[in-house]
Parts: sequence; structure tokens; C-alpha cells
Amino acid sequence: EADEGGEEDEAPPLHVYLGAWFVLICLVGYQVVNLLQNATAWGRGKTLVWIKQSAIAFILFYIIVLPLEVLFFFIFIPRIMKPFIKQYKNPMDLPTFPFKTKLPASPVYYLCQRHPEFRDTPIGAHALGTSALEGKSQDEVI
Repeated sequence: EADEGGEEDEAPPLHVYLGAWFVLICLVGYQVVNLLQNATAWGRGKTLVWIKQSAIAFILFYIIVLPLEVLFFFIFIPRIMKPFIKQYKNPMDLPTFPFKTKLPASPVYYLCQRHPEFRDTPIGAHALGTSALEGKSQDEVI
């Protein structure tokens, strides 16, 4: 697919992938070295306790805490807030909204408001909701 600039998305160069893999391997290597150093310094008994505690913490977080967090913030809270937010879906229907007029969507409208010299041009008149041909005679139109 093309971007707004007309250029297609390209894959990153090979050195970016190689750099990312290198960083990943270095991080895993650091963790292995850290584990071996701690295991050597602590001895077998303390290392097994540490590994069991790490596994329990991992399981508690990813199997209990994270799903509860998702349920709370993405299901429970939105269901509670739905009745309050539903009334704001269309602000034009609110009795306190001051205008029933559709706001202009064209940036030309705002440009014409700031620069009066553009108001007499055909596109400026069109953006402001008037016609540049209003008040002109048939001869001037043709």
C-alpha cells in the first residue's frame, strides 16, 4: 500500500534485523551468565528456591494478575461507564449544545476567515456558503 506521500512501505535494511538479533542474543546471554553466577555463589539449595519463586511470580502475574487487570480495565469499567458515555455520542443532540449548525469541514473556510482578500474568490465564496456569482448579471456570468 502507498503512503500519503506516494511511497510504498519498505522493509527495514538487513543491518537493522541483524542489530536487533544481536541485542536479543546479548540480553539472553546476560541472563544466562547472571543465572550461572548467582547459582555458583548461592549454591544448589538457594538457587532452587530462587528459581521456584521466580516461576511462581511469573505464573501469578501472567495467569492471575494480568487477566484480572484486562477484565477490570477493558470490560468492567467500560460497562459501568457505558450509560454515562452513551449520551455524548452525538453532541448535536444535547440540549446544552449551542448550535444546530453543521460546522464547516473545509480548511478553506478558516483560511477565508483569517484572510479577507480570499473571500471574493470563487472557492472562498463557496467555502463561506455564498456564491461568487450572486448579484452578477447574466452577461457577467457568461
